[in-house]
Amino acid sequence: FVRLTLRALKVDRKQALPIRESLIGGLTGMFAIMLAFSAAGIWTDDIRAREAVQREANALENIVALASYLPEQLREEVRNKILVFGRRTIEKDWPAMQRRAGFNEPLFERLGRSPIVGLIDQLSSGAEGSTTSPAFGVLVGQLVELRSARIQREMIARGGVSPAQWMALILIPMAALTLIVLAYNHDFRWQLTAAGIYLVAVCAALFVILAHDRPFVGHLGIKPIPIERAMERIQHGSGLHNPGSNR
Repeated sequence: FVRLTLRALKVDRKQALPIRESLIGGLTGMFAIMLAFSAAGIWTDDIRAREAVQREANALENIVALASYLPEQLREEVRNKILVFGRRTIEKDWPAMQRRAGFNEPLFERLGRSPIVGLIDQLSSGAEGSTTSPAFGVLVGQLVELRSARIQREMIARGGVSPAQWMALILIPMAALTLIVLAYNHDFRWQLTAAGIYLVAVCAALFVILAHDRPFVGHLGIKPIPIERAMERIQHGSGLHNPGSNR
């Protein structure tokens, strides 16, 4: 496109255009700064997302373990609601996060009131003498921790590089590439070589950003493996406590 434009403007194809290297270096520096800030943000989000998933899995097991201090009926109710919560997290939340649900679209709550909030209300109201349990405070704390980890995971899934950042990450190297092509107008081989090298480098950098921009999507995405394993241990423990549950 640049070569066709220069030809339309009747610029001699052998003429060396007065393009200063400082312009190319300045644009490349701006691109590097934008790239560094974007990479730092998404890699931090990736670490926080993995931490949130592990916190959520730990809280699921802790809640079921602490519920052993509760009366039998309430203990079974807590265990069943935790199992429902875990299954819906894997079956409903993960697909919604992979397609990056909008900020105004509820995930778990669209299926009804969150069972975690219901359990917190039920235990805090002293249902069936739950407040007399020695582990009551710790149990409520783990329920709050579970909900906090889930909200953090959901917000990270909806984050990432903004459209404005993507626009800057694309327009800035395009401008630098245009200047590179103009600078080597007098030598087609060097023009093609320089533009090709710069284009490969920019594409490699953008690929790294794109691969980590959505932490729950793709081959490198975070899988619900910790939650699945926690659910298996909870179900296995439920079978031990209730031998007739497998019938």
